[in-house]
Amino acid sequence: MKRICLRLFSGNSLAQPFCLRPIVAISFVLFSLFLCLSSQARDRDDRYLQIFDLIEQGDALSVSNKPAAAVEKYQQAHTALQGFSRDYPDYNPKMVAFRIKDLEEKMRVLSQKTSATSGGELSRPGSSSSAANGAGSTQVKLIQAGSEPRKPLRLHPKAGDKQTATLTMKLAVETQAAGTALPAMKLPEMKMVMDITVNSVSPEGDIAYGLVVSDVSIADDAGGSPLAEAMKSSMGNLKGTTGSGTLSSRGIVKSSQMNIPASADPKTKQAADQLKDSLSHLVPVLPEEPVGLGASWEVKMPVKTEGMTINQTTTYKITSIESDRLKTSVTVNQTAANQKIQNASMPGMKMELVKMTGTGTGTSEFDLSQVAALDVTGQKKTDMGMSMRMGAEKKAMTVKSDVEIHISGK
Repeated sequence: MKRICLRLFSGNSLAQPFCLRPIVAISFVLFSLFLCLSSQARDRDDRYLQIFDLIEQGDALSVSNKPAAAVEKYQQAHTALQGFSRDYPDYNPKMVAFRIKDLEEKMRVLSQKTSATSGGELSRPGSSSSAANGAGSTQVKLIQAGSEPRKPLRLHPKAGDKQTATLTMKLAVETQAAGTALPAMKLPEMKMVMDITVNSVSPEGDIAYGLVVSDVSIADDAGGSPLAEAMKSSMGNLKGTTGSGTLSSRGIVKSSQMNIPASADPKTKQAADQLKDSLSHLVPVLPEEPVGLGASWEVKMPVKTEGMTINQTTTYKITSIESDRLKTSVTVNQTAANQKIQNASMPGMKMELVKMTGTGTGTSEFDLSQVAALDVTGQKKTDMGMSMRMGAEKKAMTVKSDVEIHISGK
């Protein structure tokens, strides 16, 4: 199947609100295609049992009088169940629907018992605090509080606020397979436009938003390569897709989902799944403490992307601050341990990640009274080593990618 999976990555990586998530571009020119790795296929029943285990963990936390922690587990289960229902619409739909409604009721009741703070214990410079996140546990450590005056950074948009975010991305890839260097590839420029609406803001500061992908375009490839056509086929169908989610005032994700018809083709579903996962990192996790000019903080988190788990450390530094307007410099470092990956588009081929490193730098400007970034520029380099097995034959592959990103919001 010819397809390109272009993964958005957000403020938790190269920039601030509504940035692109760290992209892992995988080249399979060896098979005359450029493919990205799809998420590791899981057995349907095992996947449901994993969700049920999250529910049981939430129940145990609720009985232990830990409502905030229980809500976090319930929210993870709720989001996972929605994805499960979309992927397996024929799997006991009445039972799944009941579980979803039951989780919503449990979260509603427990939310009345928990305080407004949702970012974990208050941290001090040099210490860290944990926050629930769609990709797992996030560690936030304040490095420098910055100069006076200082203030807490909190998102505070108003219900009804609307923004348009335009994302432009360029990607170049170099691949070596079985000891042979393959021709370098430059993907056609991709542009995506998203209209974001703040639906409501709770008394606790939680932000419920909706979005519409209003336009997706792929620049014409002068060579007329199948690569450009594959990108247009995979990404073009996202136009008109809608989604929604909820964030805390510190940028902590509570839920995110995309609305995909059950009749959608597999390529559209996969692209939408990746976009949904990106929305779980819509904004950066902000520090708990008051900060000022020159402040810096570190965010450590596991990022699940394309069937892999990546350890990511992002460091932010405030270079300008005036009222609600902030400018930051951002650096990103990524590593991944040896792990097995399965490419769903080529089920007969087994893949294993041998090594992965990534570094990135960026700058961003954003307004705490808005959800989307005002301006983001970022660059990122990724170096991956893999081994592939088809039948009894095993081949080594390395992939190096360079990404350039620009995001503008208005």
